[in-house]
Amino acid sequence: MLSPAELEPLGGLLQLIKDKNFYHSSRCSKQGQELIKKLLKFPAAEVFPCLDVYRMFLLHPSSSENFKVFQYGLEYLNILLAFL
Repeated sequence: MLSPAELEPLGGLLQLIKDKNFYHSSRCSKQGQELIKKLLKFPAAEVFPCLDVYRMFLLHPSSSENFKVFQYGLEYLNILLAFL
């Protein structure tokens, strides 16, 4: 469950994902990346919409920063593989 303080950054993250015209000039904040990670750790019964948000986030160019360092990418992959 997200705290009320995390709902504002979630709105910003969703706006970042939605504005495809600004992909070339926008970047996801570190707080947004941490929020994505928290969304992916929701219980299996509630994670499906979170996976959709993550799938859309992966289309954004700044999402590649999560995979530039081996440990960061591995952490995301382990989270995703746990649902299989």
